[in-house]
Order: sequence, then structure tokens, then C-alpha cells
Amino acid sequence: MIRRKSVDAALVLALVLAGYVATCLPGWFWPHYYYLMIPSLVLGCTVLVGRIVESATCLIGGDVVLLQEPKPNTLRRILPCLIIAVVIAALCVTEIRHYLLQAPFGITVKRYNSRDFWGQGQGENVARVTDPDDRIFVFGNDASIYYYAHRRCASRHTMITGLHAGYPGADERRKILLDELSRDPPRLILVVFNEQPWNEWKEFLRKYYGEPIGWDFRDGTRNDPIMFVLARKDRPVPEIDWNWDRSSVGGWLPKSHAPTSFER
Repeated sequence: MIRRKSVDAALVLALVLAGYVATCLPGWFWPHYYYLMIPSLVLGCTVLVGRIVESATCLIGGDVVLLQEPKPNTLRRILPCLIIAVVIAALCVTEIRHYLLQAPFGITVKRYNSRDFWGQGQGENVARVTDPDDRIFVFGNDASIYYYAHRRCASRHTMITGLHAGYPGADERRKILLDELSRDPPRLILVVFNEQPWNEWKEFLRKYYGEPIGWDFRDGTRNDPIMFVLARKDRPVPEIDWNWDRSSVGGWLPKSHAPTSFER
């Protein structure tokens, strides 16, 4: 069976294109999907180098034609090289732009919007108004706040997914949470709007905490809150602006699944 090199090059090019469609386009918000393109890119680069060497040999008159195959013209030799080079360059530019040149957490903005940056900003706010030995609690799933605040969580439940209504064992975990928090109520509680409160939780807040000392709003209009902050009645904290500026990192999550008010 005789196979032309141009056929092999076309098959490799098709593999690169198919891989791009199959992995990179669905993974537009997941830049690490580009890693799956490494094998096809290696093959593409190998074919490209081989075609360049072959074309250079032909141009200097050193080409050997086997089986009386007609000698291809220069355009026919160069065109596959150009096509493969353009495909590889486009893929590399895309990867560099959306992955390698991004700031820390920048690659997550496309997938999660600015949640990582938000967690860092609110963690720094917590650190500004509390002492290193203070404990806090985030009624949400943003454990990054603890990390950036350098403050301990007042409960074993650093994320509240297991407390959501309908989860098996949620009632028992809610009792454990309130028992842990009641022993020594945290100085600050940050309530993120991703789970409706239950009656015992609201009673706990009424007992130990006053009105919210700060709010964070999604769009700055004070009509769509993301989070509010509560401080212990007997341990107030300095007043600061908790409304995080998200304009420089692409905004908050594009769709809200949260309630726009909180009944206390």
C-alpha cells in the first residue's frame, strides 16, 4: 500500500482540528482541557518540521522522486506547512491568552466569574476588623474567606452544602452546627445567599447578633445583596465598607440563584 505524505499530513491536521473541537471548545471555561491537545500537537509539530525540511530540500534541488511520482510544485509543498502552522499557532495563542498570561485566579473568572477574588477581598475585610484569635463563621460555601482572613472557623462545617434542606442527615448536621456555635458564638458571621435559613438558625442569630453591620451587593444598586455581615452584640467591630468592588475582575456570577432578601 502506497501512502502519500500529504495524506499523512492531512490526517494529522484533521486530528488536531478534531481535538480542538472536542476538547477546547467545550473547555472554553476550563483552560486545563488544552492539556488534552498535547499528543496531537506533538504529531502536528513533527509533521510540520518534516514538511519544512522536505520543502527546503526540494527547493535546493535535492529532492528524490520515487515511483515516477510527479514532482509537486512549490505551492503544493508549502501550503500544508502553512495550514498546520496556522492551526498550531492559533491553538498556542488561545492557550497563552486564556491561561498562561492570566493573573492568579484569572483563569477561574471565565468559569466561576470573580468568586475567588471576592473570597480574597472579603477575607481581607474580616482580617481588618477582627483579632487573630477570633473565630468566624461563613454561612456559605466560600472557605477561601477563612484562608485569606487567617481566622479559624467556629464549626467543623466550613462549607454548608451538607446543611441544605433535603440532604440525608441535614437535620442532624444543623443541630451539630448550632451546638458548636452556641458554645462560643463567633465574633463575625458572614451570611452568603445560597441557602434559606431555618427557624433554629434564625433564633440563634436573634439571640447573639444585632442588625447587619455591612452588606455586599451584586450590582451596587442595593437591590440584589450577595452577603451581609453580623457581629456579636457584646463584641462590636469597626465599621468598614463590605461592598466589594468587582468591576476590575469581570463582575459577580452572571446568574443569581439566591434570594434577594433575608428574613430574620
